Amino acid sequence: SGLMLGLLRTPPTFDNANGATDPSDPSAYLNADGTQRNYRAGGGYDNPYWTINMNPFTDEVNRVFGYTKFDWSPVDNLLISYRYGIDQYSDVRKQIISLNSRTFPGGSITDEIYSIKEQNHDLTVQYSTDLGPIGANFLGGMNVNDRDRKYVSTYGSGLVLPNFYNMSNAQSQFAYEGLTGRRIFGVYGEAQLDYEDWAFLTLTARRDQASTFGDVATPIIYPSASLSLILTDMLDIKSDFLSFAKLRMSSAQVGSEPPFASNATYFNQAGVGSGWINGISFPYLGATGFTQSNVLGNPDLRPEYTITNEVGAELGLFENKLNVDVTLYQQTSQDLIVAVPVAGSSGFTSTFLNAGTMTNTGVEVQLNANLVKTDDFTWDAGMTFTRNRNVVETLADGVDVIGLPWGFFGANQRLVEGEAYGTLYGDDWARDEQGNALVDGNGYPIYSSTEVVVGDPNPDYLMGISTAASYKNWSFNMLWDIRQGGDIWNGTRGALYYFGTHIDTDMHPSGAARGETFVWEDVVMGNTGVYAPGTTDADGNDISGQPNTTPVLNDIDSYALGPLSGFTGASRPFIEDGSWVRLRNIGVNYKFNADALSGTKLKGLSVGVSGRNIFLRTPYRGVDPETNLSGATNSQGADYFNMPNTMGVIFNLKANL
Repeated sequence: SGLMLGLLRTPPTFDNANGATDPSDPSAYLNADGTQRNYRAGGGYDNPYWTINMNPFTDEVNRVFGYTKFDWSPVDNLLISYRYGIDQYSDVRKQIISLNSRTFPGGSITDEIYSIKEQNHDLTVQYSTDLGPIGANFLGGMNVNDRDRKYVSTYGSGLVLPNFYNMSNAQSQFAYEGLTGRRIFGVYGEAQLDYEDWAFLTLTARRDQASTFGDVATPIIYPSASLSLILTDMLDIKSDFLSFAKLRMSSAQVGSEPPFASNATYFNQAGVGSGWINGISFPYLGATGFTQSNVLGNPDLRPEYTITNEVGAELGLFENKLNVDVTLYQQTSQDLIVAVPVAGSSGFTSTFLNAGTMTNTGVEVQLNANLVKTDDFTWDAGMTFTRNRNVVETLADGVDVIGLPWGFFGANQRLVEGEAYGTLYGDDWARDEQGNALVDGNGYPIYSSTEVVVGDPNPDYLMGISTAASYKNWSFNMLWDIRQGGDIWNGTRGALYYFGTHIDTDMHPSGAARGETFVWEDVVMGNTGVYAPGTTDADGNDISGQPNTTPVLNDIDSYALGPLSGFTGASRPFIEDGSWVRLRNIGVNYKFNADALSGTKLKGLSVGVSGRNIFLRTPYRGVDPETNLSGATNSQGADYFNMPNTMGVIFNLKANL
């Protein structure tokens, strides 16, 4: 029932809209008898117009957040504060699958309610004093953080009446309720020292205790230290050219607790099914049922720690009209808490372990320039540059590879020693020692079932270019977002090769139209490959190792039965460059002056319009390379019928009373 499945897998000879120009016109997706109209006469995939009209998904979020704070200063320079903050929201979702849909022909309804509440209590004591040329500020405190989550869902299948989407219309119903809670209690302290306003030293320490460790009293320790020197004041070197110079360095350790219920083996509501067809869920026929989780609990988990060392410099030039900020960093994450596979004979599929060490090394550069400044007009510009290199240094003993959340028949992401986080693995062609693909006597590459590294989803670098200008009451801003590198597995293209709906199957990139011949070329090496050992020509001559010159036919057999599609061949040909240049945001605002508001109760009024994702340029041949098959997770670099990204236009009105 996926929108992109029905849209892209439909042959171009079938008009999903049936000539209709209104996407809500029933003639596009309904036959005269009320059944679904699609290219497989009701089979295959849902007509995309059926999906948007008959299988709606609604999502309503209500959120309330705020805080209150009390301060008390019993003596000079001593401040005692208490702060309470709360963030609470509910997310109510409803998914409807109508009768005659392909996923569930009998129809279904899913009602979900998420209730999330986070509370923070902070009690701090702060004392400030001067010790001659040294200024000192000391702070100590305690924090209690509570996070509670409740999830309730009801699923009903077998709808009796069409177009009546109430749970009472379902012949069978299944309910589920999940509760999670987590509390962290922490104490912390901070000391800030400054010497004559040009040398600054900050020392911090924090100790947390998390409920997710269970009864084991495992503390999480956060020490940090930072030192900064304002060189222009320290050395008295300020000039018209050098307005400001600052050198800074820091070292910090932060920790994180394990996921909820990862330290113990728990039970779930029982259910049996393959994931492709309707299964059996309990309660069933009046009987309740629970099954042991397939995740083995680990009571010996330790905190995951990340140690970051930084050194940086800030420069202000030409009376601070040009500002430069450069940071070099090295980050080591150790005792990574990840789910690792275990032997199936254990009765479990995975367990959480402190399974490795990972490093990140990089540089961040930020430039800001005041290009023009007059009484009526200002113009500023800025640029950011980030380059990061990531390496999985070690994995736990006995663990050779860790798979990340998404894995597919074409490609998957892994943690492997010596490789970058989330390196893409997949199938490739058989190759000789020089890396050339091996081709058979028919001109087709030979498939190798050995999975190898096929890509790295991590970008070479990221850039941002911004500009902002104002003229009297008008203001304008624009932000360009640039990503260089980062591989993506275009599983959509691979699947469409198989179905014959991709433009390449009609007109191959070599120029061969459907029914014409072309010589296959390896996208990795940029050549036609070489004949495999033992290959002979029509005269019986051994042509092993010679360049492939045998033409193949651009027809259905090459893709649906041969090795040229993502379903029947290797995944490496479908790895693409995910670079982009996009106009992330552009906006204009107008602020009314005081004279225009005279006679009203308004203290300020402004109106504006902005656009997001207005322009995109990318070599990637799928949808926006910013989209991700697994959503907002640490896994990236996968496109398998992903929904396109959105372009937005926002109108805003701001009034101050």
